[in-house]
Amino acid sequence: MNVNDKNFIVLIIDSESNTLNYKDALKELPQCEFLYSDNYLTQVEPIKQKRFDAILVNIKFLAENKQPDLSLVKKQFKDYSIPTFFFRLKASQEIIIESIINTSITPPDSLLIGDLVLSVKDSNLRRAIVDAQPKLENPPNKTIQKVDLQDNIEINQQKAVFIRNITYEIRTLLNNVGGPIQLIKEKIDDPELIPFFSIIDTTLNRMVEFTFKATLSSDLKLGSYPIKKKLVNLDEIFRFSALELTEYLELEKIKLTVNPTHTSASIYGDKDLLFHSFTAILDKTINLTKENGEIFIDFSLGKDTVDCKITTNRISFNKQDILEIFNSTSIDQEIGLSLAKMVLNVHDGFYWVDITKETGVTIGISFKTSEHE
Repeated sequence: MNVNDKNFIVLIIDSESNTLNYKDALKELPQCEFLYSDNYLTQVEPIKQKRFDAILVNIKFLAENKQPDLSLVKKQFKDYSIPTFFFRLKASQEIIIESIINTSITPPDSLLIGDLVLSVKDSNLRRAIVDAQPKLENPPNKTIQKVDLQDNIEINQQKAVFIRNITYEIRTLLNNVGGPIQLIKEKIDDPELIPFFSIIDTTLNRMVEFTFKATLSSDLKLGSYPIKKKLVNLDEIFRFSALELTEYLELEKIKLTVNPTHTSASIYGDKDLLFHSFTAILDKTINLTKENGEIFIDFSLGKDTVDCKITTNRISFNKQDILEIFNSTSIDQEIGLSLAKMVLNVHDGFYWVDITKETGVTIGISFKTSEHE
């Protein structure tokens, strides 16, 4: 059978009410067949037999129906070796991709469910065509491999330039909105509107911060950011980061304590870059902490490292999921953590996660001794 004639079979794990939103649209997809189920355990045997070309799982539906822990579900699907996409339903047909396993496909974070299916189908078709070609007896030419590598570098640079340019434009538009809103706030004297203006201010600030992180990430990738290293105190930088997130901490009713350090927690680094890295990690830690929780920050000197430990005592996520959030290398890792990784790498540092405590988790940041005095 020609690879173009084979139907592409997709299993979607979701509720019946949700699938009604996109069933009709998916019927129109060429050479695609869909099977819907509200209990993936009933589909284990056909999955093991590789009857499906792709699997889509609504993780919110799993959580609401108290099906097995998400980390266990992911591990089980990983063993099946079928491209699997875990998503949340944003609108009638629009989904947000949360995580991906068993495939290198990286679609946008948010897209229509039909577009996702078509992109996976297209990827499978290209792979099938390649597999059907006669194998070359001679090894691939090393010169060609070098050209391919150079092409990849150029493509990544083009992506970085595109992201930098588009985020600059978005940031300009956001700044244009901010001024008129401030003017409206001054003109309207209605106490009932104050909470709404506060929400608008917070949202605009976070959007501007997002575009800044994206631009900075692109500049670091392109090597166009002027890194200026000098002796800096990590304790001081963390206090500035905590101050930056004061409003967020108060909103979530979370207490943050930077414990006094009795050691010289200093390194040679770029103060501004480290500030943004620490703020991103601390912001994510607050996001993982339950209301009325506490976060403690401690510093210490290891045998050959300067260490900072951020400990939260009440977490709102499964521990394994937290580990995946921080360790992910795919599109489900948000821009802040991606930026933090790049900044720490520039400073010969890295972050790590300890989930072994009975309650809470610790996110650690370590810098090699060669970078500090």
